[in-house]
Amino acid sequence: MNYNNELENKIFRIILIGTLALSVISIIGNILFGFPFLADIKWFVLIGIAGYLLLKKERAANNIYKIIYFAFIIFVLIPVGWINSGGNANNTIGYIFLTLIAVNYMFYKNTRNFFIISLISIFVLIQIIGRIYPSIIPVYSYDTQFMDRLIQIPLTLFASYVMIKKFADEYRNEKENLDIRIDKIREHMKKFGENNSINITLSFGITQIKNNDTKESVLQRTDNALYKAKENGKNTSFFI
Repeated sequence: MNYNNELENKIFRIILIGTLALSVISIIGNILFGFPFLADIKWFVLIGIAGYLLLKKERAANNIYKIIYFAFIIFVLIPVGWINSGGNANNTIGYIFLTLIAVNYMFYKNTRNFFIISLISIFVLIQIIGRIYPSIIPVYSYDTQFMDRLIQIPLTLFASYVMIKKFADEYRNEKENLDIRIDKIREHMKKFGENNSINITLSFGITQIKNNDTKESVLQRTDNALYKAKENGKNTSFFI
């Protein structure tokens, strides 16, 4: 498995674990604040999907299952959740924010653009539908909505922080490991050069292999990175 897929799969497992935690917390909150059982069905379905993908790691590594997972969140969970919460835009924005973060880490180019445009379109559409057909939105007491916001929004913000931190940590660890390997190669070649009265410096052009890459696109990007490294001086590296 290539470097980039390995990192993506680690991040996806973090997302799935976060999904389970957020779903359980939401179900408990809904029960405590008197929301109907129908409001929990979407969370139970999400628990089922996330749990299945965590148990079946080979399925979770497949890009098709990642697309299905995020499609369910964007086209089912978010609009249904908005209706179930009584048209609470604050909660919906929080979930959209989390999903935007995850989509930007997990996908590239057309797939990422499709999901981002879909997220924005879904949010606008549910606002319009709620305005035209207000009867589809259940009405809850002010106290119930207040307590829901009091619990859900801080939890969503905390989940965002944890996910971003874990994503950054995974990326940083991979980058540090790569830097260590490059430094070892440089040190080895430097000693070889000193033993043979040769001054050896090494510049590296580095790129990640993406799911939709071809051999030509990878080589082209690596070549561009190497030129950038050389422009910055000898013994340098450039990541693109």
